[in-house]
Amino acid sequence: AGTALTGLTIGLLFWIGFKSSSLIEFAISIHEFIVNLLYWLIGIHILAATYHRLKKDGVWSSMVPFWKE
Repeated sequence: AGTALTGLTIGLLFWIGFKSSSLIEFAISIHEFIVNLLYWLIGIHILAATYHRLKKDGVWSSMVPFWKE
């Protein structure tokens, strides 16, 4: 939700004429931070899922019921 809201905010600021202000730079910075945070969370999730798949502790089967161990 944060990514979409900051993206829409950036678009709105451009639309109303704030093309090179500190306000739009701040909105872009927040947007970039949220996107980078999402990338890190996705990566951590993939690593955790792989860990549980290799550990064979049953967590994988509960997360991916169509691909049983």
